[in-house]
Amino acid sequence: MSVRKKALIALFVVFINFIGLVGLITSDNHGQWRAWLAFAAILCAGLYTRTLKCPHCDHPIFKKHVQLFGERFNYWGGLIPKGCPQCRKKL
Repeated sequence: MSVRKKALIALFVVFINFIGLVGLITSDNHGQWRAWLAFAAILCAGLYTRTLKCPHCDHPIFKKHVQLFGERFNYWGGLIPKGCPQCRKKL
């Protein structure tokens, strides 16, 4: 399975569990343990996305950089990339 497909599945899990978490928090029934379970699933999927690396250069696909005022700043995030932010090869 490609790295891009793994990232898509992980972000889909985050999105679905976030919607479920909001529903559990706003409901009045006693589903607190289910809310914690949904939060744990979001956290695990989010951490999993940080481990996805480019198969060519082994650089994390969600670690990017921006240049502001002559300084380089690294950040984690963005949508599912089509190419590696470092070597620019297709994922």
